[in-house]
Amino acid sequence: MLGALLLAEGLARLADPVLPQWTAHAGEGSAIMAGHPTRLWGNQAGGVRQNGGATASINDLGLRGAVPGPRSGERLLVLGDSTAFGHGVEEGQAYIDVAGEELRARGVQVDTVNGAVAGYSIAQTRLLMDEVGWSLDPTLLVISNLWSDNTFDAFHDEDLLASARLGAMNPLAHSAALRLLASALGSPGGGRIITVSRLDPWPEGTVRRVPLERYAALMEGLVQEARERGVGVVFVRNANVHIVEGPIPGGPPIWQPYFQVMQELADHHGVPLVEVSSVFEGAQDQALFLDLMHPTPLGHRLIGQELAATLLDADWPSERLLGSATPSSTSVQDLPPPSGQDDSGAGSPQQRLFE
Repeated sequence: MLGALLLAEGLARLADPVLPQWTAHAGEGSAIMAGHPTRLWGNQAGGVRQNGGATASINDLGLRGAVPGPRSGERLLVLGDSTAFGHGVEEGQAYIDVAGEELRARGVQVDTVNGAVAGYSIAQTRLLMDEVGWSLDPTLLVISNLWSDNTFDAFHDEDLLASARLGAMNPLAHSAALRLLASALGSPGGGRIITVSRLDPWPEGTVRRVPLERYAALMEGLVQEARERGVGVVFVRNANVHIVEGPIPGGPPIWQPYFQVMQELADHHGVPLVEVSSVFEGAQDQALFLDLMHPTPLGHRLIGQELAATLLDADWPSERLLGSATPSSTSVQDLPPPSGQDDSGAGSPQQRLFE
């Protein structure tokens, strides 16, 4: 029996199955991103980091800015990816900071927390809330998860997260045979265990990082949990150069179903939605984007001003914006990946997990 197990392990090691794990490189001490034990990656805690031509201060919680103290008034917590984080802009220039300035100038006692992380999907954001976010005692969530979720990449995020949990929590995960077996059988809690090996190399096809139905369910779950905790919700629907400059040729863009789901959630729950493309309409002659999707400091200022105005128009904080107790449902159908679409390897954080 022991001989058979050793033989199986030896053969499995020839296949060299690898679970997802973000690895550090020499000279990356000033980089923002680092591996995270439960969320695959996160902000590298405790220092001033490079931020796309700017700098960002990352606190000991792994969030941008100073560690929040005890709440004395309202507290806005923004969730999302690199757009909400403020890729390429300096401290105090991200739109959540601007919104706080605008609200305080109009007499609202409020502070802001930047809980966005570059590349984060709603699946990762839900974990961040469980591990850090709720303990910060927010009174309003500013939810902007969208771009990373609808990206076509090699694997589903939830499968990668389950795979990382296997590697972190199972003392037998050092066994190559166990990794291959888990990859074949799946997770006990459901979902696929992802390994990359000589037998099962990097896949050729692509999938949504978060499938549309899971995006809708995870977003709905976050809204419902916020309501149960007495925390309000507002959505920010980000834009890119193609949306603002339009029209977009070739039929519906790949992100359109996710835009529709966010709109349906806002409508169903009766909470505000800030439409960034509308905010930018009157300023197209100015520099609004650093690249295809990340706003400039001016772009962030316009979004932050609109966010503050939208909240005041909704009579927040008197109206708590808690949303409906009745869960929403969606009939939105997803779109297939465009021909030749393959984001994996082109700046994809997923490839970094299997170096």
